[in-house]
Amino acid sequence: MTNASKSEMKGPIPYITCSDAKKECDWLTKALNGKMTHEPSVNGDSKVMHAAVELPGGMTVFLCDEMGPMKSPTSLKGTPVSLYYYAGSKEDVDTLYKSAMKNGAKSECEPTQQFWGDYWCCITSPQGHCWQIAFHTGEMSEMPPEMKGGDVKTTTK
Repeated sequence: MTNASKSEMKGPIPYITCSDAKKECDWLTKALNGKMTHEPSVNGDSKVMHAAVELPGGMTVFLCDEMGPMKSPTSLKGTPVSLYYYAGSKEDVDTLYKSAMKNGAKSECEPTQQFWGDYWCCITSPQGHCWQIAFHTGEMSEMPPEMKGGDVKTTTK
């Protein structure tokens, strides 16, 4: 690792399984301004066993290819997990969103001020990983009445 040794990393680290981890690493470096901190290590079958990308602000993401019980969103036809990434400013959210779109992401919700106090957007990477990108503005408001019944679809496309 170039920026932080593994012993310096604290808390949970997202470890995402991909149908093509090299492509996801490339996407993270281009679309979200990430920096490779561990180049992909491959096994004899040319499968990525481990790679690491650090995003601006210090969030590290570990990646690997599908193997054994580890399945990607592509194989699972979706994922129950999303990665919530706090950016440095509202402008950073807008910039990252535009960069993600330019680099093949699918928009789930454009950047918008949300009632919970985050300026927020939601995208799906080309490899099928759900990314929520936000900046906490502190501008909280009451939950919209249509959501009080549990209809989350009102906050996304």
